[in-house]
Amino acid sequence: TNHLDTDSIEWLERFLGSYRGSCIMVTHDRYFLDNVTNRIFEVAAGALDAYNGNYSEYLDERERRLQVAESREAKRQSFLKRELEWLRRGPKARTTKAQYRIDRYHEVAGQEGPEKERDVELILPPAGHQNNCVLEVADAGMALGGRKLFHGVNMRLEPGHKVGIVGRNGAGKTTLLCLIMGDLAPTQGSVQVGSQTRFNYVDQRRLQLNEEHTVYQEIGDGQESIRLGDQTLTVHSYLRRFLFTDQSIYSKVRNLSGGERSRLLMAKLLKRGGNVLILDEPTNDLDLATLRILEEAVSGFDGCALVVSHDRYFLNRTCTHILAFEGEGNVVVTPGDYDYYLEKRKQREALKRAAESEARPKPAVAGKAPASSGKLKWKEQRELEGMEEAIAAAEAEVGRLETLFSDPGFFATHGEKMAELTAELDAARSEVERLFTRWEELEALSASLANGQS
Repeated sequence: TNHLDTDSIEWLERFLGSYRGSCIMVTHDRYFLDNVTNRIFEVAAGALDAYNGNYSEYLDERERRLQVAESREAKRQSFLKRELEWLRRGPKARTTKAQYRIDRYHEVAGQEGPEKERDVELILPPAGHQNNCVLEVADAGMALGGRKLFHGVNMRLEPGHKVGIVGRNGAGKTTLLCLIMGDLAPTQGSVQVGSQTRFNYVDQRRLQLNEEHTVYQEIGDGQESIRLGDQTLTVHSYLRRFLFTDQSIYSKVRNLSGGERSRLLMAKLLKRGGNVLILDEPTNDLDLATLRILEEAVSGFDGCALVVSHDRYFLNRTCTHILAFEGEGNVVVTPGDYDYYLEKRKQREALKRAAESEARPKPAVAGKAPASSGKLKWKEQRELEGMEEAIAAAEAEVGRLETLFSDPGFFATHGEKMAELTAELDAARSEVERLFTRWEELEALSASLANGQS
C-alpha cells in the first residue's frame, strides 16, 4: 500500500475481500489491516507472535498479553527479592532442599523479563510567531502543456490548521505544494503568504544520506547538541525521540534498515524548524511505532501542517481539514477529518445523481428511435485505433521522468529545476490516466453501438 492512492487501496481491499485464496502481506496501513486480515503475525524482540483477527483485535489481544507478561514479571521480581533476602541471611544447613532453592534462584534470575516498549515523545521545534492568516490560496489553478492540472483552489490557512491533501497519483498534489511555497507561479489565481510564515518542506527525495556516516554524525553535524526553539537537546536525546537505541546511534547509515533510514531522514529534516510543516507522503516507509509518534507530534504541533498522505488512519488522527483532488481538475476543501470528508463526498455524489436523473429526458412512449450505424464516427474510430500508441508514448514519458528522479546525481544536476520537473511528472501521470479513461469510453461506446445495431 506504500505508493497506492486511497482509491487504489480501497479497490484492493474490495478485491481481497472477495478473493478465495490466501494472501500474506506486509503493510503498515492500519485501516487496510482492519478491513482485510483475519490473522496477524508480529515480529518483535527477536520473536514471531501470532494473533487471530484483524488489527483492532490484534491490539486488544496484544494489550492483554502485555498485562499478563507484566503480572508474571512482577511475581518473578517478588520471588527474586524474597529469595535474595534468604540468601543474604546465609542458610546454615546446606541440605538438598536449601541447594534446590539456591539453584532455583539462579535459574529465575537468569530469565529475561518482557521487553518494555520505550516511552518516546517526538516534539517538533516550536512554531514561534505566526500571522492570523498564515497563507491564503485564492482561485488558484495550474496548466501545463495547454492542459489544466487543477483549477479553482481556495484555502485559508490559520494557526493550528492541519490540512490533509488527498487524490489519485499524478493529480497535482506535489505541484500544488510547489505553488504554495513559491517554487512555481499559478497560471490563474494567487497565493498570498504571511510575512512571518516559514516553511519546512519534508520531502525525502530531496535529501541524501552519507552512507559512511554514523547516525550520530548525520544529525549532529559536528555538534553535541541541537537547538529546538528555546530548548537545547543533546544529539542522543533527540535521536531517542526517533526510536534510535544507544547502540544504533553509532551504527553506520549503510547498515540501517529501510524503516531506520526513513526515521533518520525525518529526524534530519524536522530539526530545521518552521511554522508550516509540509509533509509530502511522510508515512510511506514508516513502521507503526514511528507512525504513532509522528501522529502525536503533528497533532500537538502549535503551527500549521500540510500533509500529502494516503494513510487514512493518519489523516483521521491528525487533520482539521481535507483538501481533495476529485478528478477533472476539481479540488474540494472540507473541514474535519478524512471520514467526514468521505461522508460529505457521498452526499454530494448522491445529490448529483439525483439531479442528473431528474434532468434526463424521459423515453418516448411511441415512435421509432433513429437508426444507428452501429459504428463510431470516423474521428472517434481513428482516435480509438491510435489509443494504444498514445498510451505507450505517455507511459514512456512517465518512465523517463521517474528514471531521472531516481538518479543518485539528480539533485546535483537538476536541483534548480526540481519544481518544474515535479510538475511535468504530475502532468505526465495525469495524461496517462486521461488516456486510459478515454480509451474505456471509446470501447464502451463502440460496444454499445454494435449491440444497438444487432
